[in-house]
Amino acid sequence: MHIHSVDDCCFFSSAGLTELVQAKTARLSNAILRSLAGIRTIKAFMATVPETKRVVGTAEEVYRATVKVANKETIIRSIVNCAIQLTLLIVFSFGGAEIAKGDLDISNFISFSMYLTMVVSSLSSFSSSITTAFKALGPLRRIEDIESLRDKSETVSSSNMLSPDGHSSFDTANITLEFKDVCFSYNTADKDDERNTTLQNISFSAVPHQRTVIVGSSGSGKTTLLSLLEAFYRPDSGHILYNNVDSTDLNGPIGTKRVVLGSVCGFGCVLVRVWCWG
Repeated sequence: MHIHSVDDCCFFSSAGLTELVQAKTARLSNAILRSLAGIRTIKAFMATVPETKRVVGTAEEVYRATVKVANKETIIRSIVNCAIQLTLLIVFSFGGAEIAKGDLDISNFISFSMYLTMVVSSLSSFSSSITTAFKALGPLRRIEDIESLRDKSETVSSSNMLSPDGHSSFDTANITLEFKDVCFSYNTADKDDERNTTLQNISFSAVPHQRTVIVGSSGSGKTTLLSLLEAFYRPDSGHILYNNVDSTDLNGPIGTKRVVLGSVCGFGCVLVRVWCWG
């Protein structure tokens, strides 16, 4: 589904601002959920102050973006209302002048004014329609992104998973996983801004029969790594390799079929007690 006429309309910049607000709001929600879920870990690492600054900074970004959208909507509504009032002023002035000269019957002018009232009500709703269009263009772009993705139902099942060359020689029993310069950002509107990049140039490898530990503070991107591993998202740049084969070149969703994720019981206590448990 590609709606080119929407992208070519004069509301493109406002749609971009609306999309930016939605992306920053999602980022704020994610930051709050992570902070609340990992509050014990944050306190154990004495990272309350920097974590608070991070969440507050994200909230301020949402506020600034929302103010930009509100200012633009206010300007558009003011322009439309001024145009309506100016139109009424011109019509009534011209009609009054014509009646004064005797060229226009007053009954006809009253009838015309009644029809004009109906037109004005339609023009008044036009500004609201523009505002609604602004809010709809942001989600529309996300829907287009989803529609452009390859349908996973077309992929081959795990029992018939093949290598890129079409042979079943791809060893799914012993998978060597490698992340090579992987970058990813949830905020599609600010992908070029390094401050909004969740993962930046991540490189590591995990080989069979060995333990690989990924350590990081709350919100550093550990869960995002797993989401990329399960192919819930695609990296913005870089490569995820299975046995030196790029995940995008595989015919089957190997990340979701051959990689098992197990949750670890988290202790509701300070870090020292977790160490005592081993």
